[in-house]
Amino acid sequence: MDIFIAWLASVLASPEFTGLILTSVATAATAITGWAVMAFRRRVLNELSAADLALLRQIASVAVTYAEQRFKEADGPAKLDAAIKAADTMIASYGLK
Repeated sequence: MDIFIAWLASVLASPEFTGLILTSVATAATAITGWAVMAFRRRVLNELSAADLALLRQIASVAVTYAEQRFKEADGPAKLDAAIKAADTMIASYGLK
């Protein structure tokens, strides 16, 4: 029994096991996020009229263009935050939720 416990402890403490766990968690998180995004997308597409959907696409395009031009030197997450804030502002001005 002591041999098994020693073997199990060595496996659990190994860098390979840590890598396996991290890879598994990352894969599961990616799958769950992908599923949630697709479910949200289906819900949004089903609830919006064609005109609202076209307006949201235009707002997204303008927000991304704004962020890319205004924050040329910024990294990706900063540009994404700027685009989301700009889109939120425009969406609110049209009375959409």
